[in-house]
Amino acid sequence: MVDELGSTNITDLVNEEDTDINDDMVDKILNDSCEDLFCLNTILNQCKLPLLVFIIVLLFNNPIVTDILSDTISNLIKNKTINNYISLFIRATISAILAYIIKYFDLI
Repeated sequence: MVDELGSTNITDLVNEEDTDINDDMVDKILNDSCEDLFCLNTILNQCKLPLLVFIIVLLFNNPIVTDILSDTISNLIKNKTINNYISLFIRATISAILAYIIKYFDLI
């Protein structure tokens, strides 16, 4: 009677060609999903530093920071135009140094 039912061994019941096709399809689906994720991650990684620089520049162009630098520099130099340019140069230099440090140490 057992011979009439055939083999109940799992390896005999599984068709190897079907499993190969299924494995290929699963691999393709996973690879496609990973490629999309890698693309999204690449875009996010490329946009991190420019966004960080944008935020730093906005913070350093805050009127409070600008006034503090201008007042400090005006004690040294009496020409208001030169004070504004020196203040801008100092803020730009600090922003560039912060962006470089963050990029150098891979903080983002």
